[in-house]
Amino acid sequence: MPPLRQSVKKNIDKKNNPFFTEGGECDLFLVRQSHSPHKVVGRFAISHSPRYVNKWGTKTVFFGFYEQIDCEPLARFIYTYAANHARTIYKAEEMIGPVNLTTNYQVGMLLDAFEEFPIIEMLYNPPYYPRFFESSPMWEKAMDAYAYHMTIESPIVEKVFRVSERLRKRYNITIRKFDVKHEKRDLKTIYDIYNDAWSNNWGFTPFSETEYMYVSSDLKKIAVPDILLIGYINDEPCGFSAALPDLNQIFKTIPHGRLTPVAIFKLLTQIRKLSHCRVLTTGIKKKFQHLGLSSIFFLETLFRGRKNGIFSAELSWVLECNKQMVRAATLLGAKKSKTYRIYRASLTKGH
Repeated sequence: MPPLRQSVKKNIDKKNNPFFTEGGECDLFLVRQSHSPHKVVGRFAISHSPRYVNKWGTKTVFFGFYEQIDCEPLARFIYTYAANHARTIYKAEEMIGPVNLTTNYQVGMLLDAFEEFPIIEMLYNPPYYPRFFESSPMWEKAMDAYAYHMTIESPIVEKVFRVSERLRKRYNITIRKFDVKHEKRDLKTIYDIYNDAWSNNWGFTPFSETEYMYVSSDLKKIAVPDILLIGYINDEPCGFSAALPDLNQIFKTIPHGRLTPVAIFKLLTQIRKLSHCRVLTTGIKKKFQHLGLSSIFFLETLFRGRKNGIFSAELSWVLECNKQMVRAATLLGAKKSKTYRIYRASLTKGH
C-alpha cells in the first residue's frame, strides 16, 4: 500500500518544512535502468539533521525514502552510492536507516507480519528488503522497535485499571482530552513534554517548535480529541498520549496514494466508522517517569476510544530498550505484533 503522495510531498517540501528552512538537508535520488532510462527501479535519500548531530555529537546522516525492485546487485549499488555521497558531501562517519528525514518522521524496516496492512504513518516493505540489508557487509543492527496490539476486551485491563486508579489518587493525577478551542496552548504543552520526555531516548532528534507545529498541522486535522490526551500531577503537565484513527483502513482503497475528490469523500464519510487506532507517541516528563504513568494513558485511550467506536489499538513504535514502555504494554496484555529494525553503517571503513 503506497503512502499518500500529499503527505510525502509535504515532508520533503524544502520551501515550507522547517526541517529545511532551519538548516536540515535531504538529497533525493532516483535509480534508472541504463538501457531503459525512463524506467525507475529504485529511490533513496540522504538527510542531514544539524539538530541530531549537535545533540549526539556524531557525524551522522540518515538513509531513507528507500524503495527498489527485487534485485540484490541493485541494492548493493544503492548502499555503496549512498555511503560515498554521505562521506563526500557531509563528511559523515555513520549512516542510520531506514529513516525518512529524521527519527521524528517514519522509521524502521519491517521484519515480519508482511501479510498485514501497515497502520497509519508506519513504513511497509516487502520481505526482500531486510534480506538485502542483512546480507550486506555494510549494515548492522542498531536498534529494534516493536508494535503491540491491544484491545479493550483483554481480561487483564480491568485489573490494571484498579491499580492505575490507586496511582491516580495517590499522586493526584488527572487526564483530559485535547481542547480544540485552545489548540495552540495544548500543542505547546505537548511539544514541551515531548522534547523533555524523549531527550535521553536512543536516536532522539530534538524538534524545534516551528517544525513540530508543521508536522502536527496535518495530524490534528484527523485527530479524535478524545484520544489525544494530556496528563497532570497537581496541575503540572506530566505527560501526553497521541492516538490517531487508523486511516490506512480507508487509504488502502485509494489507488496509487492519490488524494482525489472521490478519495476525500471516502475519507470524510468513513472516518467515524473506524474501529482501530494507533497510539503513535506517548511522553512522560523525566521527573515523573519512575511512576509508571504510561499504562494510565494506554487505558484512557482504550476507554475513551470505545466511546468513539474504537475497540483496539496498535502501540507503535516502541524501542526495545525502552523498558518502561515495553513493561506497560505487557502489563496491559498487549501482544507484540511486528518488529521493525533500524540499521547502522560505519562509513569510516571501506565496503
